[in-house]
Amino acid sequence: MGGSDPSEINIKVLKVLKKFPNMEVNLVTTQSNRNLNKLKEFVNKHKKNVNLYINSSKIASLMNKSDFAIVTPSVTLNEVYFMELPFIAIKTAENQKELYKFLKKKEFLCMKKFKKKKLKKLIDKLINQN
Repeated sequence: MGGSDPSEINIKVLKVLKKFPNMEVNLVTTQSNRNLNKLKEFVNKHKKNVNLYINSSKIASLMNKSDFAIVTPSVTLNEVYFMELPFIAIKTAENQKELYKFLKKKEFLCMKKFKKKKLKKLIDKLINQN
């Protein structure tokens, strides 16, 4: 959700992912995430299936091991798409508007803004496609 998570939705996304108990989650963020302490607390409570990576240089390796990604329609999405990793994109900033509209038009799984019920539906859809 961006290295600094300006929309503050990392924990909200993690709470939705928690509804899939057999799912292992790798969350990548940066030291500039203003909610880093809250995020660390959440991850410590859910160590069993959530891994937190801060300022990681292994993003490509993590993507390669993943079944899908949840990202913003930003530069990271280009990497996800290049690696042919299925994804859900959530628009969190105005500068993502054009890429979001493109994804919507091409029928990729994307959200104009975060909504937990819709994210759960999209995850179910993504999982059932495989």
